[in-house]
Amino acid sequence: MKKIHPSLRAIDDLECCIISIGEPTLVDCARSIIMQTYLPAHRYTVFNVSPLNESINAYHSKMQRKYSIKVDADFILHGDCFERLYETMLEKGDEYYCVSGLVEDPFFGPIGGIHLYRTEYVKDFTMPDRIGCDRLLDAEMRSRGHRFHEIQTVLAEHHVNGKWESVFARYFRAGQKHLFYKVCHRHEDYIKNMGKKWLEGDHLAFIGLCGYALGLFTPDDKEKGLGFAKKEIGEMSILIKKGIMPLRREQ
Repeated sequence: MKKIHPSLRAIDDLECCIISIGEPTLVDCARSIIMQTYLPAHRYTVFNVSPLNESINAYHSKMQRKYSIKVDADFILHGDCFERLYETMLEKGDEYYCVSGLVEDPFFGPIGGIHLYRTEYVKDFTMPDRIGCDRLLDAEMRSRGHRFHEIQTVLAEHHVNGKWESVFARYFRAGQKHLFYKVCHRHEDYIKNMGKKWLEGDHLAFIGLCGYALGLFTPDDKEKGLGFAKKEIGEMSILIKKGIMPLRREQ
């Protein structure tokens, strides 16, 4: 197949959607999209829709083109991200509902994150209010006979909000999700990566590690809203102020 260069025209059957709740990286994320080697013909944003499952439902309702890429607003994309996803989907064929690329998380390392969907397969799916939207969608698609492929290459960077409260809440939620599904293939890598960064003096890695560990012991089966983890953040704040939780390892 002859590749289409963006200086000639956009990819007619490709669109992308940014999912945002007001992240400070939204402008940089959008800029990384317009710098892609393959440009989507249609771009739009789902903004401030909560909880997460409802933002996904809003995204599904807006899908128009044959292929659709979902981009979280705290992702900064590599220049060939869309090209890699699009070309891989064409190679894989009609069996596949989704092709995914890895995202480099500052504490977890490489994680699954950026997805290109075949619109006709996922548009009619209504996401229920249950933790782990990607896993729910995957289970439904597989039950319909469709397949998923993950490219083992980092295609974007995940920029975490630098406030300790945001870091704690994000990794607390990750721990809850892994507890709910009883499986995480990269669990040991996550622990090692956060521990290593803490030992190197990154206090936010310690906060993330605390949040992740607490999440593994805090059951929840619903999706999060914008006021998520206020109680746990308040308790963590008290411990930090009292000096019970060190922000960095003593040398």
